Amino acid sequence: PVPRFVSLKRDEVFGRAGPDGDYPVVTVYRQRGLPLRVIAETETWRRVEDPFGRRVWIAHFMLAGRPTGMVVNRSGLTVPLRRRPDMEAHQLVNLQPGVVVRIKESRAGWRRVEIDRYRGWLPVDSLWGP
Repeated sequence: PVPRFVSLKRDEVFGRAGPDGDYPVVTVYRQRGLPLRVIAETETWRRVEDPFGRRVWIAHFMLAGRPTGMVVNRSGLTVPLRRRPDMEAHQLVNLQPGVVVRIKESRAGWRRVEIDRYRGWLPVDSLWGP
């Protein structure tokens, strides 16, 4: 179904102006796991929107269904990763905006995420992704 979220499968992925390898590359992504929203598709290409609002076409084999999210905070401040899905829970670490995390579980208003050796909870409004 469209829309849906996917993530980048490789360390380097070309975003093109159209759904074919003959279209010019308009952006190069260099962050494996970056979450993208599929907004249209053909049999072999996906039109995606990235966390920055860019819309490009990417070959389907460069995308994975693994759920990831990007930490966001309009103020530019860090976001605390919490031990439990509770704003008063212990803070494990502060995450910088732009960090990509793997989503492991969803609860109302919260996502359990993993990054490096840390596992904890982030409020949904601090993530761009599913």
